[in-house]
Amino acid sequence: MRQVDGDSGIVIDPRCTHLKAAMMGGYRYKRNVEGVIDKNKHSHVAEALQYLMLHISYNGDASMQTVKREVIPVAAAGWT
Repeated sequence: MRQVDGDSGIVIDPRCTHLKAAMMGGYRYKRNVEGVIDKNKHSHVAEALQYLMLHISYNGDASMQTVKREVIPVAAAGWT
């Protein structure tokens, strides 16, 4: 649906009906009255794609490589 520098931004197999439904508006990130994120049947597949995209990068030669992020330890004191 979208092109980046003349190439597809992402190509999804037509058989991935759950993922397509999630990306076409089924997945919404919103908080309810208690501040908890509302989850629906589209949440898991959409978040799985989101995690994949966070951890890979395009290498220019059609291969994918993992991206390592620096892990910063944080004290849990004061968290509820």
